[in-house]
Amino acid sequence: MTTILLATLGFDERHVIRSLLAMGMGGVSKIVLLVPSWDIDERTRKAVQEIKNIAGLAGIKEENILLHRVDVEDFWTAVSQIMDIFKKEILRGNSKFKISLGGGLRALVIEAYTAALLIKQENIDIDIRIDIEARDKSIEIDPKNIPICETPTKLELEILEKLQENPGITLTKLSKILEKPKTTIWKTVKKLEEKHLVEKKDNKYILTTKAKTLLKIYRA
Repeated sequence: MTTILLATLGFDERHVIRSLLAMGMGGVSKIVLLVPSWDIDERTRKAVQEIKNIAGLAGIKEENILLHRVDVEDFWTAVSQIMDIFKKEILRGNSKFKISLGGGLRALVIEAYTAALLIKQENIDIDIRIDIEARDKSIEIDPKNIPICETPTKLELEILEKLQENPGITLTKLSKILEKPKTTIWKTVKKLEEKHLVEKKDNKYILTTKAKTLLKIYRA
C-alpha cells in the first residue's frame, strides 16, 4: 500500500522534507500541499520547488505533487475542503495518509488537524506528524487514539472507572465488583477494546492513555 503525504505549507519546506525522510520516501505515491487560497508568496513557490527537487530524487513524479488552495478564513469551509481531499483519494484506492503539520498558517494547521479527526477512519490509515519548533523532534499521533466524539455508555464508564481503580483486574473480579453477569461485562469490554480504550494482557485488563483522557472529560 502506498502512502500520500498531506502537508500544510508556508515559507519553509523543511518539515515536509523531514516527513519524507522519516517515511523512507520509497512508499510515497503522492504529495498534497495545502496553502491559503490567496496569491502564493514567492517564498512559498521556492519551498514548493525545493520539495519537488527532493521528491524527484525519490522517484515521485512532479504531476503527483499537488497544490491545493484552502479558504482558511472560513473555518468549516476549509475543513470541508480538506476532508474532500481525503475522500477523493480514498475513492481512488488510496487509504494510507501521513499528515505533516509542521508549517504554514496556524489557522490552516488547525483546520487540517480538525479534518483528520473528523473524517471517518474505519477503512483509512491516518498518522499525524507535528514537528516541534526549534527542536529536531516530532510528535506522532494516531487519530484513532484521540477520544473525540466518543460517547461512552453508562456501563462502559463504570467499567473504565473500575479498571482505573483496579489496573490489571480480571473479568471475573470485574463482574463481581459491578454485580453484573460475566457475559455482559465481557461483551462490553470487547467493545472497549475495539475502541482502543482497554488492553488485554494475560487475561487481565488495563486502560489505555485514550481511556484515561476520556475519563477526565466525562468525570471532570
